[in-house]
Amino acid sequence: MRRWFLLALLPLTLAAGPGTAAEPPPDSQACRGQCGATLPRRADNPQSVQTCLMRCQALEGRRNLPSLRPPPPPRANASRGVPPPGTPLPGAATTSRVGAIYLAAPPSPRYGLVAGMDRITAHRLAESQCKGTDGTPCRLGLEFQDRCGAVAQGVTPRGIMLTDDPSTYLVVLSTTGSGPTPADADREALADCRLRHRNAICRVVATRCQP
Repeated sequence: MRRWFLLALLPLTLAAGPGTAAEPPPDSQACRGQCGATLPRRADNPQSVQTCLMRCQALEGRRNLPSLRPPPPPRANASRGVPPPGTPLPGAATTSRVGAIYLAAPPSPRYGLVAGMDRITAHRLAESQCKGTDGTPCRLGLEFQDRCGAVAQGVTPRGIMLTDDPSTYLVVLSTTGSGPTPADADREALADCRLRHRNAICRVVATRCQP
């Protein structure tokens, strides 16, 4: 122990140079408290306290040395270029596919319905279908992420006979619906139509599903 202690003091002696007394660096508060030092200069404290301070500072210096331990080896999957969990794979689709329905104001029967496209394309095509070549004003009726979408119309007869010919009926409202199956989408669109206009005859005019 004595030999190790003298080696720890050797750098301080060499730094001071021949014939000069090396002034030790300030002792840390932790060492001063541990050794019971009451005076600010180490040399002013009793010999036993000075010895304790030198030993404490030498130990602190060893703990503060940079670690020479080599860095851990890379993980096996990192060397093979495997991305960490949660990283999208190259070429994976990052844009969700949606559907859109645009409706013209009654009494126009015009509508646009598309399903299973990226959002911008779905809205553009649905609105274009509704406007047609004459530019009929249309509004967004529904954006949906379900597999299927449907349009229902509530109509009232113009005369005695009601057929599929637009001249035999008047559109009083258009409603929308969506669902995992065509039947679910139709059911939702018809329910909304019947709820909003009890005197109209409601029927589904279009249903579209994602491929």
